[in-house]
Amino acid sequence: MSNNIVDFPDKDEFQARKLPENDKIDLKEDEGMDKFDILFKELKDDMREREERSEKRYQEQKELLANSVEKQLDSHFNSIDDQFNSLEKSVANNREEVIKTKYSVWLVIVGTIGTIIVAVINQLPNIIDAFTK
Repeated sequence: MSNNIVDFPDKDEFQARKLPENDKIDLKEDEGMDKFDILFKELKDDMREREERSEKRYQEQKELLANSVEKQLDSHFNSIDDQFNSLEKSVANNREEVIKTKYSVWLVIVGTIGTIIVAVINQLPNIIDAFTK
């Protein structure tokens, strides 16, 4: 042995620790590795399945949210359409009222002028007599 800080085994001692090539190696560690590999694979598969389920839930939630937003927007747009339709009806009614009011004013004006003309015609003989005397 050398006086190094790390104590390395001698070559002969190292060779003594090696298993002979024709001896069977204990398979417990290899079986353990296989079990570990199987467990690791199962864990990876489980994680993949969870990720797929999570992605599926995310997509479903995304679609539900999109549908909810779409329904709310449709509701708001329908409400706005109803308000515009009501406003159009109100404007049409007001337009009809304005037209009726204009006709009424013209009728009053024509009626007043007609009444004045009739009164003047009725008084015309008196006016003519007043100028001829």
